[in-house]
Amino acid sequence: MADVLHAALGARARVERVEWYARHEHYIACGVELSQPRLHVVLKLSEAGDRPNRDFGSMAAIARLVRAQTSVPTLEVLAQGSYQSWKYLITSHLPGVTWDEAFRVASAEQRSSAQQLNRGYCGIEGFAVSPARGHEYPGSG
Repeated sequence: MADVLHAALGARARVERVEWYARHEHYIACGVELSQPRLHVVLKLSEAGDRPNRDFGSMAAIARLVRAQTSVPTLEVLAQGSYQSWKYLITSHLPGVTWDEAFRVASAEQRSSAQQLNRGYCGIEGFAVSPARGHEYPGSG
């Protein structure tokens, strides 16, 4: 993880604290507090080919579009690319709850609405919201 941060943000990047959101064999998502530079970021790593619908390029493009065209609080994409066999996305951290946390406490009606949103988002090539699997949407973390 530190190697990816160094490659993307510079060799001076120093990790202070890590909060794990998802930790699987082929995918991780975590909040990272950096002291050099002083930043709170979200790091997502996915092994290439693990899940074709987990397209960090599409996620980054959508986040940039929303950020540029609306006043909706949206993450800032800091870096996106590949490191060894992993794809990565590094974004600013937004305060709030993760998608997983919100989905766990949601009512049946709210979950149904989220699933409808998922179907709509899936119409955007390479983009999916997956509350059962974790952080798959811009702004999560």
